Amino acid sequence: MLFVSVSILLLAGCTDSASGQDDKHNLTLAHNHPTSHPVHSSLEKFKEEVEERSGGDITISLYPNGELGDEREVIELTQTGAVDITKVSAAALESFRPEYSIFGVPYMFDSEEEFEEKMNDPEISETIYQSSKDIGFVGLT
Repeated sequence: MLFVSVSILLLAGCTDSASGQDDKHNLTLAHNHPTSHPVHSSLEKFKEEVEERSGGDITISLYPNGELGDEREVIELTQTGAVDITKVSAAALESFRPEYSIFGVPYMFDSEEEFEEKMNDPEISETIYQSSKDIGFVGLT
């Protein structure tokens, strides 16, 4: 099974939707990697899992290769709701919220295990991922 590297973030736009309207949702997921890249393969697997587990109520349209813009542009599209989910590098997020800069600090953690331990602490991870909610997106992973 392919996994997305911990050095990237998935973001989801913060939009309000009226409950009870349409139970079917098509989400737009944009990223800048070519279709031959392992990250794209991981996102295809993510798409399959979401669609299968939702019983088809949620579908995802993938836009690779920077089709919808570079990382900054896609983050901005996520803020406006034009894109629902994006995969971007942590470095691209630093200009939006300083909390995301923790991912670029060298030697912040002694090992991968320590990183995973800290990021699995909801108090730490949620503080970082929710820091951008007021500007239109949250980190997912």
